[in-house]
Amino acid sequence: MWLKKYLILFSFLLISNPVETNEPTVLEKISMNENLSEFYKYIKISGLDKLLNKKLPWDWTIFAPNNQAFIKFKNQNNSILEKDFLIKNLLMDHMLVGRKSSENIGNSIVIEQTVSNKPIELYQTNEIHVKDMIVIDEDISASNGIIHSIGCVMFVQPSRDDPRLTPEQQENYPITSCCMETDLEVNFWKSSIKAR
Repeated sequence: MWLKKYLILFSFLLISNPVETNEPTVLEKISMNENLSEFYKYIKISGLDKLLNKKLPWDWTIFAPNNQAFIKFKNQNNSILEKDFLIKNLLMDHMLVGRKSSENIGNSIVIEQTVSNKPIELYQTNEIHVKDMIVIDEDISASNGIIHSIGCVMFVQPSRDDPRLTPEQQENYPITSCCMETDLEVNFWKSSIKAR
């Protein structure tokens, strides 16, 4: 009987005192990756670093545009990167609650919600895809999540609002995730922020 009580007490102590890990957090991993220095800079400007530093009961999945993506984005349109509020909303489009890695994303399309409450489609062939974008550097593991480096700044929108798609594509794919490249996409994204 005392052995049973001891095992129950020992199990409770293990659960209530999880083993601390020395593995860096997603924020620390991003800060150490020289190819994500622009993303890190904007995480700090937006104040999202405070959120990513909190001990929370869930992990993060971060789709982090690399430095080349930010250079290209700034050359095309930098008005979003001039206001902290817009930066924060833009980066929240790149964050998911939960750990989504190449190990738990199959080849069928799954729909997840970003922190900004936008649905995005994820699937995997040989690489992880966020709808039309291929992840460049996947599965950068951290103590509180996982990071995937992508080659552009994402634009997530309902397919019905994407004039590039046929009605059949809009029906088959309810969400369009693409690289934000044109003034039309930037203005549409900004209008979606105002509508919230």
